[in-house]
Amino acid sequence: MATTITLNSVTGLRAPGVLIIDRQDSSGNNTPTLREVISFTGVSGSNITGVTRGVSSTTNQSHSSGALVEAVLETSMWDGFISAATVVMTADGVLNSVLSPMSIARAQITQMALSSVASINTLFVSTNINTSGASVVGNFFSEPLEVKNLVATSIASVARGEFACLQAASVASISLPSNVSTLLSKVIYFTRDMTAATGDVAYTGVGFTPKSIIFLGSINGTATGGAIGLAGSGITQDGMTIVVNGALNFGAWANATTACFSINNGAGGTDQTAKVKTFDADGFTITWTKNGSPTGTGQVIALCLA
Repeated sequence: MATTITLNSVTGLRAPGVLIIDRQDSSGNNTPTLREVISFTGVSGSNITGVTRGVSSTTNQSHSSGALVEAVLETSMWDGFISAATVVMTADGVLNSVLSPMSIARAQITQMALSSVASINTLFVSTNINTSGASVVGNFFSEPLEVKNLVATSIASVARGEFACLQAASVASISLPSNVSTLLSKVIYFTRDMTAATGDVAYTGVGFTPKSIIFLGSINGTATGGAIGLAGSGITQDGMTIVVNGALNFGAWANATTACFSINNGAGGTDQTAKVKTFDADGFTITWTKNGSPTGTGQVIALCLA
């Protein structure tokens, strides 16, 4: 039955707790026949409250006023410690899953399993992160994730990361920081009927929206001329026509927004002039302008970049 016991001093005593009464007498002699272990749930003034008598395999004893009362380690406290330790650690001393910590300022952990963590500001991993059977969703890390080796079987999104080695069996998307970009490139080939009328022609098969294009053009079966053209962001463009008339001559467009390149027969004013009109989702559109009466078939190679 719970009861209340008055002590001479409760300084430093915290509830709940366990106390031993009459472990020794006033002369320091052990008194095993009088020894009793009690537990308590509260401290009020000089009293301990919620007392349970005869715990830890001891029995209720009669004690004199002034009997020695001690807070020392005993079997029930060790049992409680062992129970708590086995919850948070394995028999090998490895930390078990941390269900929901409020904050861990700094930790050096050999192996860690997390089932629910609000945020990790900075995480340095020397060996690997294994997400088998789990997922990392959204902007999981508020700072860059630096990992030497990441093995991922199922990741929905990694917003930002620095990886020396990335092995991913199923990754929906990895978004790079705004200051980091990748280079996409595709070369396509097309022809232009030199007798075709002025108009727009769309070219596809690039697989992405180009940001800049490098063109090389000439007329099939002739050695009279060729062209180099450049088109960049905002459809700014310029080009150079190479004409062979007994000598090698170069001419450049005076207005960078007028045209990108020109395929000609070697005679001025007889050509097909190309201007990039738009960068499209799978290629680009060219506005062709026929000048004079050119003949033959123009051949064009386009290196598309993004």
